[in-house]
Amino acid sequence: MGGNRVNKTKKERIKEVIKTPLGTTILVTIVIIILLIALNKILMAETIDVSIIFLALLPFLIYLVISGKISEIGGGGFAIKFYKATEAKVIFEEEVPYFDEEAIVKWSKVHLKNNILPEFAENPRSTLKVKKEYKGHYKYNTSKEYLEELTKFDFFRYVLFVDENDVFNGYMLARNLLAQLMSAKQGNWIIDNINEWNLDEIPACKKDYVFNYWSSKEVLRIMEERGITDIAVVDKDMKFKGFTNREMIIARIVNNLIIKAE
Repeated sequence: MGGNRVNKTKKERIKEVIKTPLGTTILVTIVIIILLIALNKILMAETIDVSIIFLALLPFLIYLVISGKISEIGGGGFAIKFYKATEAKVIFEEEVPYFDEEAIVKWSKVHLKNNILPEFAENPRSTLKVKKEYKGHYKYNTSKEYLEELTKFDFFRYVLFVDENDVFNGYMLARNLLAQLMSAKQGNWIIDNINEWNLDEIPACKKDYVFNYWSSKEVLRIMEERGITDIAVVDKDMKFKGFTNREMIIARIVNNLIIKAE
């Protein structure tokens, strides 16, 4: 009798914990993770359209419902909010990439240490722009040193390639380009390809882009289909506007849902 009473008390306590928002969130999330693992095996990791966003946001959506900020996942009210959040124009980090004629043409080490590095520390930039009009002027040693110094900053991520009119031509993750420069053997073929503007010959040089008037849903779908986490954003004239990534887009969608739900 006593043992049954103790067991019953434990069960009651578990039920009470589960009934709390946190407890229910944890329980439901565990169940959903198990279901997603099983579903992933069945579908061979294939996802389409809104499901990409929905699966990524699912833990957050569950908490919003349980906490009472949103009444239901399948309801028309939430569906409208979710639709508006995902159909909003894609968010991206808009900036003017670092560009200096002296730095581009001469790749001066003195200029790097005395001017560029202090400016990067004071005015963070994520992107170094390489222009087609200065092809033939890039040198192996100084290019490598530039990237070695700039990649010490956590916020520095990209090398951008544009033509004479600042039209987007391609981009690379800066650390990938540095790794290739450091591992290059039988001459400086990577720098030679940059100087000859043979960007297609440079491994990991990407030409993926999306337009700044496209929706978050559309951009996420494209990134998922191509297996990329970062992508360039351009305007209708193919002029570079900035970069975006999966985490930035999802964070904005979640933020919009939370704000609109309060």
